[in-house]
Amino acid sequence: KLDDKSSELSKSLEAEAKTAVKDLKKARGEFDKAYLAAQVKMHEAALKVLDTDLLPATTNADLKEHLQKTRTAVSEHLDHAKKLQTKFE
Repeated sequence: KLDDKSSELSKSLEAEAKTAVKDLKKARGEFDKAYLAAQVKMHEAALKVLDTDLLPATTNADLKEHLQKTRTAVSEHLDHAKKLQTKFE
């Protein structure tokens, strides 16, 4: 059964996202560069959570398959964001 209570991990990720939003609001004139940096950071964090916490702990085959598909999508988004970042260097 899934628990709908916030975990330390979810609280940490939420705090990181709020910090990223605050940083983006301060990014006058370089919003695109700051946005891409935030996206790279958050996608890397998501992959870490998937690889170290969620996928190893999942025993349900359907959920594991969904998480693996999600990991693939996040990885592809990360690669794309990194490629876009090179245009702003």
